[in-house]
Amino acid sequence: VRGARAQPVIRGCRISGHCGAGVSFTDDARGLISACDISRCACGIWVDSGANPLIWRNTIAGHRGAGVVVRSRGLGFTMGNAILRNGAGGVLVESARSAATAIVQNRVWANIGCDLRQSPAAPG
Repeated sequence: VRGARAQPVIRGCRISGHCGAGVSFTDDARGLISACDISRCACGIWVDSGANPLIWRNTIAGHRGAGVVVRSRGLGFTMGNAILRNGAGGVLVESARSAATAIVQNRVWANIGCDLRQSPAAPG
């Protein structure tokens, strides 16, 4: 999902087996992803470049990377999700502290590494 005019509602879907992110919000996109089962991708949900989605009541599990990744000015609300059994942690906020995201009332467990991690982005 890309661009400031993008505001989709993605509800009740099964998203699985993608070689990249299951769902990606970039370039100031907005939108809602709710009640979806997102599994077995490189990462579950990717948010960056001013994107501001509502990620609500999903199951995000079994990815090679992190369940939710927020980078470079990423915004958004991640609320009420089950985030489990991901290969590189549950939620990763990587932004040199420039992301302003809310991560509230999620069940995050059984991930490899940290369940919730904030790390600075690589220079450049």
